[in-house]
Amino acid sequence: VWFELSRVEPDEMSFDPLNELVQVSVPEFFRGEEPAEFARLDGVRLGSAAILDEQNRTVWFVRRPKAGETVRSMEEFIGTGARRRTSPVGAHRDPSFPDEYFLTRGRRLLWLSDLHFAKGEHRDVHGFAYQGEDTAYQFNLHQEIERVLEDHKVLLDVEGVLISGDITWKADPHEFREARTFIRELIAKAGKTDQAARVAMCPGNHDVRFSDEPWRKGRPIDVATDQARQSYASFYQTLFELEPNRHLSMGRRFLLGGAVPVEIVCLNSSVLQQEQGVFQGHGFIGEDQLRHAAKEAGWEANRDAGPSDQPRAVRIAVVHHHLLPVIHQLQPERGGGHGYSTPLDAERLASWIVEHRVDLVLHGHMHEPFCVEINRGTTIESPREHWHTFTVCGLGSTGVSREHRLSGTPNLAATLEFNSKSVKIEMYEIVASGPVRRKHAEFDVPIRRRV
Repeated sequence: VWFELSRVEPDEMSFDPLNELVQVSVPEFFRGEEPAEFARLDGVRLGSAAILDEQNRTVWFVRRPKAGETVRSMEEFIGTGARRRTSPVGAHRDPSFPDEYFLTRGRRLLWLSDLHFAKGEHRDVHGFAYQGEDTAYQFNLHQEIERVLEDHKVLLDVEGVLISGDITWKADPHEFREARTFIRELIAKAGKTDQAARVAMCPGNHDVRFSDEPWRKGRPIDVATDQARQSYASFYQTLFELEPNRHLSMGRRFLLGGAVPVEIVCLNSSVLQQEQGVFQGHGFIGEDQLRHAAKEAGWEANRDAGPSDQPRAVRIAVVHHHLLPVIHQLQPERGGGHGYSTPLDAERLASWIVEHRVDLVLHGHMHEPFCVEINRGTTIESPREHWHTFTVCGLGSTGVSREHRLSGTPNLAATLEFNSKSVKIEMYEIVASGPVRRKHAEFDVPIRRRV
């Protein structure tokens, strides 16, 4: 079908009458298979003009609702209708967990980890140039990431940034200043605005300082909790124009491509509940934080509800420490030592992931890429039909120098491309000088509904 448009003028007609119409799936309109993200909108109201604009299509097939038909709104379809807050007016709500979905045209998010911006005597820990610096490095980090994404033709499709901790080396304010510049430049280079709405991050153990030398695990604890989190809290407040909550956790909601809802919870696994020589400020999340995050993200009351074939948002948890070990401990340390890399409450985190049907867990920490699929129930007594399948993926390090990458794995940045059935994770090698490197790895993570 061809349409000849001879003259187009603005129309001030209200969109409300159109929103009464219901979308219709028409497979024969497409040469191949109808895209799943369009097919699953069958029977859903049109929604707002903004939502339609982000769906990247030019023709919609619609009908009027049938007599007595129960029609879902777009808000109910993406999950906001069923999970609207019921708090009384004036009740406290955590602004670090926005209610609204951020509409985007593209369908990719950029994932970075272990950037390790470093200054002063530890400058060489960061493996890339800084702006205005006379160095042997050819590229600074945002330039190299932009170069790689552009070469692989995905830069303009990136709509947001996820950072899984260790933004700095020793939680120094000057290091956080470099990180802030990096984030702003990176988003600007991708041609995007609304910076604060596009970033989701969690702190790592290097960002929450329990001593003057946080990279030395054997140092005595000499920094109080409030002081330890001060630099990260200040960085957070400047970046988002918002004070962080007491857990340093946060959430984000995206409606990618105007059709794929994604909900993200970032958890702080570096909670300072500690015992000198045994547990020094890293590898712990805590029950209070998990409950708070589930409540504020709207997952608490909807963790296992609804028919198995009903679409819902893709759920992602971002945490710094590993849910599972990712490197060999060749020499087990007596008494546990400092060689562990998983949170002490990793089992509780895993059961929380199953309870709330999280699809994907992203982490950093040991500078090694890692990906595994897990099937489990909330407890050992959970019947098999109630088990949940999710994927745990570690990126390695985006910015640390070669000396701090254990097996010589290159620096990596990744994109997550979302559709209605899966998330494609593509890891790209990045270098401080030289030609663009190859793609390092690629994974397809299926998005399953409740079993």
